[in-house]
Amino acid sequence: MTNKIIRDHMTEEELRTWARDIAGSIMIRTYDNGNSNDTRRTTTTKEYEIIFKIAFGALLGLNYGEDTRRSREREQAIIDSAEFTLDLFIPEANGYDTIYNPLRRWLEQWPRKI
Repeated sequence: MTNKIIRDHMTEEELRTWARDIAGSIMIRTYDNGNSNDTRRTTTTKEYEIIFKIAFGALLGLNYGEDTRRSREREQAIIDSAEFTLDLFIPEANGYDTIYNPLRRWLEQWPRKI
């Protein structure tokens, strides 16, 4: 389903800036007696590179074409894919808090037009 509101087109440099912000930290999930424990920390160089590439790819996808910038279903699919991809590359990461929620927060700030 689509609606009348469409996100504006962003420049690649703006998207890179957002991706750098997302890549700066990671939420690591550990378990203690079956209970999960999440700890946020600064990313290592390798983690930063992985998260940056996934976040930037997702942002490029979210920016691609008016149909995508208008569709909540496509938006959700792209963000879900970014989370699943991160979970494959960094299994100890909590993908939901590391990439899904930050992408959602950036979407809330994305300039829009009617």
